Amino acid sequence: MKLLDNYSRLNNMIVSQGLRVATGDSASLYMLYKKLEKRVKMHSKKLLAQYSIDNCNDTITKSQWNKVKRYLEVTEHKCITRLDAIKSISKMKEYIAIEDTNTLIYEVTGRNVAIRIQTLISK
Repeated sequence: MKLLDNYSRLNNMIVSQGLRVATGDSASLYMLYKKLEKRVKMHSKKLLAQYSIDNCNDTITKSQWNKVKRYLEVTEHKCITRLDAIKSISKMKEYIAIEDTNTLIYEVTGRNVAIRIQTLISK
């Protein structure tokens, strides 16, 4: 069952179970959160693929790649957790307006992913 892959079905299930209201600010906040969560996860996956051992042609070691992978996983989790804690729809709309996902992650977590990855690789 691919329930979690489809936001509409997931939303309908959550509303029908009484876990969240179907209309109003709570519903809008939840949908904005899901959009941001998807952006952060896609950005993290894209960076992992970009810096994978296969794509870097011997310029990155296995231990460096493991450090990059761990850093991206922790940063993604930290960002998603902090986004989930936001209860202000205006703050969530500010984050939606940020076009660059790296800037979004920096605004939420204070971590500059691009610079940190370069430092991990150069060590």
